[in-house]
Amino acid sequence: QPIYTRNRIRLELLPMIENITETDFCQSLNHLGKVAREDRDFIQGFVQQALQEGRREQDQRGGERIVFSLARLRKLHPSVRKRVFLAALSELGLEEGAGSSHLAQAESICLNVKPVGEAEFPHQYHIKKYYDKVICEKKREMAEDLPYTYVLEEEEKLLLREAGVVAESRIIDHPDQVEALKKSWFKRDRKALCQYLDADKGAGVLEIRNRRGGEIFSPLGFSGTKKLKAYLSEKKIPPEKRGRIPLFCRGNRVLWIPGLGIDDKVKIHEGTRRIRVLRIEQTGELM
Repeated sequence: QPIYTRNRIRLELLPMIENITETDFCQSLNHLGKVAREDRDFIQGFVQQALQEGRREQDQRGGERIVFSLARLRKLHPSVRKRVFLAALSELGLEEGAGSSHLAQAESICLNVKPVGEAEFPHQYHIKKYYDKVICEKKREMAEDLPYTYVLEEEEKLLLREAGVVAESRIIDHPDQVEALKKSWFKRDRKALCQYLDADKGAGVLEIRNRRGGEIFSPLGFSGTKKLKAYLSEKKIPPEKRGRIPLFCRGNRVLWIPGLGIDDKVKIHEGTRRIRVLRIEQTGELM
């Protein structure tokens, strides 16, 4: 019965086309469908390979996301890349609603020269570019970073619950130990979670807190100062993670950003006579 559209197509439209064209149109259509399925299966192999290269991780709000290398995505054929976007969002829970306009936005942010960008998809899903990464995720309400401040004496160990770290400070003033640490400092990884400061320049009580705005910092080798916000942006720290970094401060000047480095004004030098050792041990994710 030609009640439903699909039945009308099969019983009325297709015979009409065969009659007008005088060809075996249905057989040609079946052949075309077979070729399309084979092409789809071939492309899907590349899609699955690219999808496996994506890194699954938890964001700070407990949601899951899939992170891809921007350089790797740019090497893919557009047909494969779009299917990777859809497959990633599908794995995260997007079942329907994504169309060509959404994929065109994702393609645009992936290929343009701007360092950051975002493509909106239905049901609060989105794809965003952040420098060398492309992130597929579902948007969630940003949890506000509650302000906290701890006071760290020269010889003290503290648990910073909000930051998920244990912080420690101690003073080294024995001449032999000082000289040994001075020699090792020049070879030390500036991103290590244990750093040495000139104790006379970094003496006394320090505040450990999250950022409030208005902080300044002088990276090693930099003669002036930079706003902390600008420095974190240069280091490609995502905005949603900046409020979670424990800062070792004196006033609005940051003396140490764990994982990034110390202020140039408190660095070790040949005349250093006392060394302040600052250390943190992570119990959660910093950056």
